[in-house]
Amino acid sequence: GVLLIDRLTMRVVDANETAGRMLGYHQPEFLALDVAELGLGSSAHLAAKFDALIETGASMTADAGQLTSASHQAVTPSPQMDSLRCKDGAAMAGNIKWRALREADNWIIVGVIDALKTQPIEFAH
Repeated sequence: GVLLIDRLTMRVVDANETAGRMLGYHQPEFLALDVAELGLGSSAHLAAKFDALIETGASMTADAGQLTSASHQAVTPSPQMDSLRCKDGAAMAGNIKWRALREADNWIIVGVIDALKTQPIEFAH
């Protein structure tokens, strides 16, 4: 699945049908989401992650846990697998490849999701 995230607002601006099926959202629901609601971390954490991606001109692969430049050299290690929160509360482990694209005075963050498995999770109250 593919997600497009506006870096300034940290909101999902588009998602394809595959992402919708994977995570259980319809298009209008995606457009109402702050990216933090997908369980990838706080907006501040993700903003820093995306800013590093923009600054280095790199692509970031979650499964490899690192930013990779065009020459495929590691830029910033981050040894963790991403887990997305589905609409029904299940966690979906997956590899997410991130890329930043310039759009006028803003950046669009593209996330390509390769789902591995989904399992129920409980959140602390």
